[in-house]
Amino acid sequence: NEAIRFENGNRFSDAIDLILKAMNNSKDDITLTTKLAGLYARNGEIDNAIKAYNDAINLNPNDAFLYISLGNIYQQKGDYKNAFETYQKAQTLMPDYRYNYLNLANAKFYDEKYNEAIPYYQKFIASYPYNTEAGNLLANSYLRLEDYKSAIEKYEEVKNKNPQNFKEYSELG
Repeated sequence: NEAIRFENGNRFSDAIDLILKAMNNSKDDITLTTKLAGLYARNGEIDNAIKAYNDAINLNPNDAFLYISLGNIYQQKGDYKNAFETYQKAQTLMPDYRYNYLNLANAKFYDEKYNEAIPYYQKFIASYPYNTEAGNLLANSYLRLEDYKSAIEKYEEVKNKNPQNFKEYSELG
């Protein structure tokens, strides 16, 4: 369809206009509402994306991925409190989705609540031990808390999992 062609050509405003016209005939279309939210986000219209994701959630309140997408938008906006709360809602709908632990941890980390981020990083790493990004952020959490011993231990663990990646040591200098 034409909206997809516009989107693929990075013509998000044109794609948004087409979706809005299509929605005049079907306001309760979850597919169109979700597509609109994503287009707003890609176009940098964060507040419109938040509204559209909330509209989509009202149409389908049991879709955990809608909450995760909304949480990502809040995080992009720098609203880490709402991001965390939204990720928590997703977690209640899909408690075994391990990647959401990383979302929860990152919301706390970027909100500079490192003590609160650590248990979520640990849960994520327990289910996905070779994720060096999470291991690095866990080590960074300890570093920011000035727990240098734990930070060094975690950086060492990450280095042992991926010896070619020396980024983990950049914070130790």
